[in-house]
Amino acid sequence: EYQDQQDKKLDFVISKPKSNLNILKREAPTSEEGEKIVLYTLTDLEGNQLSSNELKMFGIEKADYLKIDEARAAYNTILKQQSALQESLSYDGIDLKYLDEIENSEGQRYTVLGGVPSANGKILLKVTPVTEENKTKEERENDSVILEEKDFNKLYTKVEQSFKGITFTENMSKLDPAQVSQVYPKFFSEDYNKENNKELVNQRFARTLEMLTPEQLSSATIIITRNNRRTNKKLKLNNNPENSFVNDNGDKYSISILLDPATTTIVKNAFKDTVYEYPKSFRGDIGFIKNDFYSFNGVKKGKIDISTIENSKIERYITPEYSTAIDLKNAVIKDRKFVSAIDKLMGDSNSLNFSYANFSKTTEFTIEISNGKFQQGKEKISLKDLDYNTFDGNIVIMVNTKQQDGVLGKSYITNAEGAEELALIKNVESQLKKDLTSGTESNKFNEARTLGRYVAIIKSPSGAITLAQLSQDFIGEDALTNLYTDLLEQANKVKEDKVEKKDVYSWNALFNSKFYTALNPNIKSSFLDLNVDLQGNIVLSLSAEGISVEEKILAADLAEYANDVNKISELFEKLNNNEKVIEFNKGPYKLNFSEKNLLEVFPLDANIDEVLDKTKTDLDKRVRFNHKIYVDTTQELSSPETLTSISVDNPKADDYSNTEVKEEDVVTNEDTQSKLAKLELAPQTSEVLNIEDSVAIINEYSNSEIAKIVRNSNNEAEDFLGRLISKTTEEVEGGRAEQEVYENGTIQRIFSNDGSNVQRLIDNSGKVRGIPLINLTMDAKEAGLLFDGKKDFSLSEKQITEFFNSKFNKPIQQTSESVENIEEAQASLPEVSEEKAEHLDLFEAALQDKYPAITEFYNSIFALGFTSEEVLNNQDL
Repeated sequence: EYQDQQDKKLDFVISKPKSNLNILKREAPTSEEGEKIVLYTLTDLEGNQLSSNELKMFGIEKADYLKIDEARAAYNTILKQQSALQESLSYDGIDLKYLDEIENSEGQRYTVLGGVPSANGKILLKVTPVTEENKTKEERENDSVILEEKDFNKLYTKVEQSFKGITFTENMSKLDPAQVSQVYPKFFSEDYNKENNKELVNQRFARTLEMLTPEQLSSATIIITRNNRRTNKKLKLNNNPENSFVNDNGDKYSISILLDPATTTIVKNAFKDTVYEYPKSFRGDIGFIKNDFYSFNGVKKGKIDISTIENSKIERYITPEYSTAIDLKNAVIKDRKFVSAIDKLMGDSNSLNFSYANFSKTTEFTIEISNGKFQQGKEKISLKDLDYNTFDGNIVIMVNTKQQDGVLGKSYITNAEGAEELALIKNVESQLKKDLTSGTESNKFNEARTLGRYVAIIKSPSGAITLAQLSQDFIGEDALTNLYTDLLEQANKVKEDKVEKKDVYSWNALFNSKFYTALNPNIKSSFLDLNVDLQGNIVLSLSAEGISVEEKILAADLAEYANDVNKISELFEKLNNNEKVIEFNKGPYKLNFSEKNLLEVFPLDANIDEVLDKTKTDLDKRVRFNHKIYVDTTQELSSPETLTSISVDNPKADDYSNTEVKEEDVVTNEDTQSKLAKLELAPQTSEVLNIEDSVAIINEYSNSEIAKIVRNSNNEAEDFLGRLISKTTEEVEGGRAEQEVYENGTIQRIFSNDGSNVQRLIDNSGKVRGIPLINLTMDAKEAGLLFDGKKDFSLSEKQITEFFNSKFNKPIQQTSESVENIEEAQASLPEVSEEKAEHLDLFEAALQDKYPAITEFYNSIFALGFTSEEVLNNQDL
């Protein structure tokens, strides 16, 4: 069967493989009668299945998968381990290195990206086509292809690259695009007499930036004077050889940033009597903005427009590896626009002063401070010992828990109370969700949910958010003995049928809430649970990405532990010796189990000082550091300008190097008060407003974007849907139906008993938005479950809509009394506030208009503050 597949055109899943690896979609027989299933198999580019040895090398258990998502996960695991490019290699006798160019017989050129380790250990050549258009590094990577070594020498020739008349030196100084518009520190006359003065001044500058808030920076004054002391030299950074292609000419204008007197005093006092103390001559002038600082040399010895230099030459000779030609060209274009704006401001003047607000408004340029970076410290310390540890002045610790149904839950421990705490948490979550995690499509909220039980959320003065994972102590021998005693007692009760089934689940949930199980933080979605099952067995179970395994103490053997409950700890060693765990540990991340995995937990009403005293973080004491300050603009940078003007450094500051690229500032949280106000309007008004708002907002997203949004793993809606109003779950034939009503739309999900699920998004006008998602298990496909026996899943939109409508488009269940008995129903309602009572007058209209208005009423009743208990305890309500 497999050979038959080889004889046909291979059906590969990955259209542009990044290495000698792909996923082959194929059919395989399941019985002698010829029944077949679809398999997704990890293969090389010729369709040969990866061997067991190759799989073991990458920590992968198998090559065949029933689900495409599982195959892709394995594919990506291997790809990550192959991702380290070999920068130079000899390919069929031709020596190549990063950014070399090769050309085929048809004249098509390729840029060398490097050598890629393949699944069988061979190094393959990765290249990207040379085109006229400017490409980002990501675009270049996406367009890359793999070239085979066989006959490579006959098919390709190496293109010799050079700038005529200019000498290329290995390890020569390179120009980071971020340096073009950076702000560098001021050297004072007193600084020149200090040992290691350059390092000291840079550190003082960085620590000053860490202190400044956006408000303090915006109160600064910008002082501009002409620089008549420009020179002409080559770029030379630190101890590296000079770069002949880049002229370091100094600033055209001396543009100084002067802090206001109040901020100056704060800064001076912060460094007083330290090695970083500012000299007496310091008046708040912290640094200068680079402008017209660099120019470039090309084929002839002379200055040329950088836009005329080929991208491949820029990336080989001018910029460091982590930057691209388009990065540098955009940086230079931005600099030219900035200098042009300053030219217009200055006119014939020799010196001008501007408030920051006027400067920014006139030039359309702003001065930004980057978020800096954070890293682990050398030892674990208390959150109290960090340079700063609050979010807008409050301690905020997210508590991640696993609920009874296995879903990850969250709550918070803060030093705020009541309404202030609720507002704080809402603001924290809003900002976390808007703060994208670098290099991913995720955000810091999702990241915080994966960082262990306790995660401190810290906001720097500049507004950057940092997540600090807190580790707590082992629960202790006495607490462990008590846990084991409770566990053994419960197991015996279940064994003797003294506990109802539903109570077993709730007991397990309560028991596991008494401790936290710590595992390798690099292994996502990992849980270790200690439970009693329905037979009275004691079970230690591991669930993680790529592995699911358990070890048991059987109910029949419980008596052996009566005299020494601590023997229950042997389950951890059994788990260590489990074959699945041993195989998993051959991969990049290791698992190790003992009773020391059981850590102390705190009640949600715990004193904040107690939590801080009993937890540690490995975050560097400074929290964030290496902040950089730079000039930015909202102007279009679409077309290159002529970039030939001369530029050099201000005296005594020419060798300052800043290599951090721009980071986005945190977006402030959206004001949702107007939306909340809509919920308190009568349904007739509220419905119209919400429909308009809903349709307008959701229209901004494409069908595929909406499908992706509502499919996210933790079932949390994106911000565009607004606040969650209500969530209901109802048992339906064959499973359960779940509905989440948000301000701007409703998500409906149906979960089948066999594990399948479907979902859709509706706006407030009732229109289905996006593509309904259908995720079916193999059992469902075989048996035709969920869709009434239908096995052909090319379902029409009408069929899907009818299916959803059969589950959801029903009025909310009510008593047999209807509109005629409304007065009697209202008379039996609990005592409520005047505002709530007025709202209940709308109930009659709701009953008359059936489902849409009832839903509106149902949502509004919770929005107005009715508790679940009030609703559940009164059938009429």
